[in-house]
Amino acid sequence: MTTVDESPVVSEAGPAEATSEVPKEANGRAKAGPSRRGRARTRATQARARVARLRTVLIAWWNARRAPTTAEESAPRVRRSSIWSQSPPSVDDVVAYTRSGAWVPGDQHPLLENAGKAYGYVVAVPVTVSAYAVAFVFQRPVRLLATVAFLVLLVVSL
Repeated sequence: MTTVDESPVVSEAGPAEATSEVPKEANGRAKAGPSRRGRARTRATQARARVARLRTVLIAWWNARRAPTTAEESAPRVRRSSIWSQSPPSVDDVVAYTRSGAWVPGDQHPLLENAGKAYGYVVAVPVTVSAYAVAFVFQRPVRLLATVAFLVLLVVSL
């Protein structure tokens, strides 16, 4: 009776050499590593990662520069308005501002608040309404023409 030896086959040099074989292509030549296209893809991926890290660092730096200081945080927000970039407040807004007395900081003497409200109702609201009326007339040529014609007829009829 013959017995078959079922032990794994190991080369004469030992098990270390058996596991360190160089991978081979189908034609028997050893593979040289990644192709040019593979290396280009790897470089592109690494470049994208560097750009992403740089972008993150730059955004953090910019946000830190824009972060308000303690003095800026405690200061009241001043809204800068310009007739070129924003439309002016409506007459309702001017009247609401006059009623609120928002220009008086904290608890001041009632005389200051009343003086401001009197100025608002006597000067600010009438001047705002008249200025808006003049602006309304001068914004379109036909409006101006109709207004001039109306005023001429009014003066002639008196």
